[in-house]
Amino acid sequence: MDDATDHYADLLDNGPLPDEALCLTAVRGFSVDEALRRFDGFPSARTETLADAGRTSVDAFPDLLPLVVADEVDGWVLLAEDNGWHGSSAEMLARLSKGTVAASAYWNVDFDSSLTLAIDGRVHECDFISEHESDDPALAPFLAGLPFDDAERMCAASLAFVERVSGVRVTDEWVRAPHPVSVVASAHRFVASAGWIEANAPELVGLDIGPGIAARVAGEGSRVEWHRQALETLWARCLPVDPDGDRVARLQAHVRQRDADRGPEQRLSALAHAAAAREALDAGDLDSALFNACCADPGGWEGLRESLRN
Repeated sequence: MDDATDHYADLLDNGPLPDEALCLTAVRGFSVDEALRRFDGFPSARTETLADAGRTSVDAFPDLLPLVVADEVDGWVLLAEDNGWHGSSAEMLARLSKGTVAASAYWNVDFDSSLTLAIDGRVHECDFISEHESDDPALAPFLAGLPFDDAERMCAASLAFVERVSGVRVTDEWVRAPHPVSVVASAHRFVASAGWIEANAPELVGLDIGPGIAARVAGEGSRVEWHRQALETLWARCLPVDPDGDRVARLQAHVRQRDADRGPEQRLSALAHAAAAREALDAGDLDSALFNACCADPGGWEGLRESLRN
């Protein structure tokens, strides 16, 4: 039997690791702050356990609040997301692994999964739930003998893969301890798919709409900073309720969270989309520019379309 797989199977079945959806990433040779920056997070003096961060993300639903806990172990930084997936992004892992090595394991309740090894920007990945194995020579040495054909143990095996790459074991103590925690301000929510204009405003295809978008969107400040502030405002609203508190007090706190004024975070999000529209215009990406202009002022969408037609 594989000792690492047994270890992680026990943590998933009987311990503190979330078994429904988890993303674990390891990167070598960085400070925690640098690893968070490359991960689209931010240096943080705040600490939380993985479970508390996951609970906060769930309490934010239907809003999206991606959180990652990170800490250094034996020369590697471990980044863990309860019910998150940013560590599975090939684009992010290419950036994270520049000049070093990174590995990640990810799965969710919809049977999406990935194992990834990234070496100096080169990304090697496979879907361990559907593929069970890989003929990629970069991955093969780290996959050999792991029980990906066993549905009860494949998630534990994916964590054993990360341990094989890094040599670092995620212990029960590590999972239960508080670590630096950050929001994840991914750029993906600001990037429209190709053909967004054709699908959503076909009458504008082929028109010179850039100047009109620029005239309607102020776009001041940094998209990253506005997005960070929006997420952290949402985070403050959705801090976990004390699970050991009085039951009535817990229910009242959940109601207050549900009914709280979302105006501040919505205004910050609008500023982030406006700044993203400007950035997209500068990059010549009209699909993303118009998409973000729409998100910055959804109520003004029809008026914007009309002004761009004329």
